[in-house]
Amino acid sequence: MFFANFHDEVCDGYLSKSEFMRVGNVIVNKIEEDPNFIDYIRAKFEKYIIELINIAKEANKVGKNTNNKKLNTLFQNYCKKYYKVYLYASIPFLADFSLEEKTKNIIAKKIVDKNKQQKMFLTFSYPTGASWNLKEELEELEIYKIKSSANLNKKINEHWNEWKWLAYDFEGEEINRKTFSEKIKKLNAKRIREIKEQKKKINTELKNKQKLSKLLKLTDTEERLLRAVGELAYFKEYRKGLSSKTHYLIEPLLIAIARKGNLSLKEVRYLWPEEIEKILLNDQSMTKIASNRISFSIYIQKGKQQDVLIKKRAKDFLAKNVKEEINKETATIKGVVASMGKVSGIVKLVITARDIKKMKKGNILVSTMTNPDLIPAISKAAAIITDTGGMTCHAAIVSRELNIPCIIGTQHATKILKDGDKVEVDANNGTIKILSRVSL
Repeated sequence: MFFANFHDEVCDGYLSKSEFMRVGNVIVNKIEEDPNFIDYIRAKFEKYIIELINIAKEANKVGKNTNNKKLNTLFQNYCKKYYKVYLYASIPFLADFSLEEKTKNIIAKKIVDKNKQQKMFLTFSYPTGASWNLKEELEELEIYKIKSSANLNKKINEHWNEWKWLAYDFEGEEINRKTFSEKIKKLNAKRIREIKEQKKKINTELKNKQKLSKLLKLTDTEERLLRAVGELAYFKEYRKGLSSKTHYLIEPLLIAIARKGNLSLKEVRYLWPEEIEKILLNDQSMTKIASNRISFSIYIQKGKQQDVLIKKRAKDFLAKNVKEEINKETATIKGVVASMGKVSGIVKLVITARDIKKMKKGNILVSTMTNPDLIPAISKAAAIITDTGGMTCHAAIVSRELNIPCIIGTQHATKILKDGDKVEVDANNGTIKILSRVSL
C-alpha cells in the first residue's frame, strides 16, 4: 500500500520500507542480469517523453475560446501518456535504496576503512552528466561572449524561451527574462571558473570511477552495478527536468479547465482525470470536492484500487498508520552523507518555493526534500539537510555539483530544527550538531 498526505501545499508520501526494498531488489536483479537494462529504460522513456512534450506543447496553446471537448481530449491524452512515461521514469527512484545497499556492500567487502568506503561510493554515485541547471549555465557562458548588443538581446530572448520553465516543479512560476539577463551580464571570472569546474568535475569523476574499478578488481557484474548508481543519478535528474517542463507547458490548459468549472488553478490540481471530464460536462459538484482535498486529504493506492480521504477520515487514517517518535530535544541529528564537507551556519527551513525569500548567503537549507523550484535558495546555501532521499535524489545530485556539504535521510530534521538555530553540519560523518537554539 502507498499513501500520500496533502496539507499546507505539501505532499508527504508513505510506502513501507520492506515493499520499497522488494521492488528495488527486482530492479537491481535486472541490472545484474541484463547489461542493456538501463539503456532499455532510457530508450523507452525517451520515446514516451517526446510524445508527452508534444501533447503538452499543444496544451500550452489553448485559450478562452477552446471548446470543452478539445480541452478534455488534451487533458486525458496528457494523463494517459504521463502514466506511460512514469512506468520508466520511476525506476531510478524505486531502485535507489536497494542499489545503494548492494553497491556499498560491494565496496565494504574490498575496503576496510569506512572513510575510504564513503569517498569511493560518492565517486561511483556522481551523476554521469550535467544537471539541467548546469546545462543552462553553460549556455549562459556562450551568450556572455557575445559583444554585439543586438545579438546579445536576441540570444537572451532565445535563451529565456528555452529555459523559462527551469524553476517549475509540479507547479510554480516561470523565470522572467530579466533574471537571465542580469545573471549573464553579472558573470565574472570567479563565477565563470566555478561553472567550468562543475562541468570538468563530471569527466574527472568518470575517470576516477575507471581507476577505482581497476583498484577494487571488480567483476563485470560488480562494475555494472556500481556504474549504474551514477547512471541512474543522472537519469533521475534528466527525467525530472523533462517531466517538470511538461507541467509548466500544460498550465494554460489547467487554467482553461479551472475557468470552465469556476475553480482555482490549485483546485484543478487536486482532481482526478475523470473528475476533470465531469467539470467539462458542466458538473458543478467538483468545487467543494477540490476545496476539501486542499485543506487536508489522504490519497491511498492499494494494488489497482485508489481512494481519497478527507476531513476526519483522513486524519484518523493518518493517526492510525503513521507513528512518529521524534526527540525534539536531541543535540545531534544523524543522516546519510550525500556530499562531503563540514560547515556551521544558521538554519532556514525551506519547504516550498514561498520559503525561498528567507534564505541568505551562507545559511543551512533544511527541507523535507529539494526540487528544481528551490534552486534559488540552494544556490545560497552553505549546506543542505533533508528528511528524505537516497544517493540519486535531487539534493544529493545538486550538492555534489555545487560542492557543498549535504546530509540526506535524517527523517525528522524539519521537525527538530527551527529557523534561526545554529548547527554544525559534519557531512564527513553524517551528523548535524545543534550549537544553539532560538528561544520560543
